[in-house]
Formats: sequence, structure tokens, C-alpha cells
Amino acid sequence: MVMIRHFFICCLLFVFTLTPAWGSDTPDENQVKAAFIYNFTKFITWPEESFSSPDKELVIGIVGADNLSGALQSLTGRKVQNHTIKIIHFKSVSEINDCHLLYIGSEKKDTVSKALASVASKAVVTVNDSENFAEHGGIIQLISVRGRLRFIINQQIAINNNILFNSQLLKLAIKTIGKRP
Repeated sequence: MVMIRHFFICCLLFVFTLTPAWGSDTPDENQVKAAFIYNFTKFITWPEESFSSPDKELVIGIVGADNLSGALQSLTGRKVQNHTIKIIHFKSVSEINDCHLLYIGSEKKDTVSKALASVASKAVVTVNDSENFAEHGGIIQLISVRGRLRFIINQQIAINNNILFNSQLLKLAIKTIGKRP
């Protein structure tokens, strides 16, 4: 229960740090998504070989989502599990290389399936908000439920790629696909 509260408090605190100033509008959808992505990284364990050294950068890649780039760019330099976050924007699916988390900012089935194929056997957490993303091989699907951002986790794909989720994060998911380890 403490971890669940910690996760939501982290999300709220992060969202407030993204808001430009007191009295300004509430965070937009992209800022909330960026907060979720940042907090996901705190509850994910990648295989040791994903990092060439214990303090190697944690790379969040973006393909497609120009509207989310600004919000994710604000994560640059933050620390997660002794790793400094680095954001890389790939102009096309063919440019995707080493990253730990990949936000696929497209709802085009062709783009999504090509991006998933490019990281299929790698320890890369894929995130997208298009319908049925998790059912079609993505790892985290962001979904709006009654105006609130929630998520679905494809645990089976993650396990196949040696990615582990903290049990508290799995409890927060509105749905998990596959068996827990």
C-alpha cells in the first residue's frame, strides 16, 4: 500500500513540477503522460546487460510523437535507479537503436508494428496509447478511463525480454496480460 501511495504521490509531484508557474493551467495530457513514463522507470528492472555500467544513462526513445517530445524532454537529467535519463527522438522507425523505454507516438498500425518489430527481442519497454496496443505485442498501453490516465501491462512480452515490473506497479494496472513470474 505504501508503494501505491508513493507511485501516485510521485506522479502528482512530477506533474506539478512540469506546470510552468503558480496560477497557470493544470498540466496537459502530454505532461501527465510524461509523468507516468517517468514513474514507470522507477518500478521497472531491466536486465543488467542493458547497461554497460551501473551508472550508464537510461535512454527514453520517442518515435513519432512530436507533441509529447517537449514534456518528455523535461525528464532529461533526472536520476532513476542511479541512471541519468537521456531522451532521444528518432525521426523514423529505421533509426531506432539502443534505448530502454520507447514511446511510440503513432496510432498508424504500420508504424506501430514496425516499431514493435524493431525492438521485439530486446529489453525495451514499449509504450503507446492506441487501442489494443498491449494485445498486439506492446508492453504498456496508456488508456483513458473516465477522464483519467490508466494503463495496461503486457507482462508476458516483458518477461520474454527479461524485463521485470515491481508488483506494486502491476497492481496499479487496470489489466495485465500474461502470468506473473
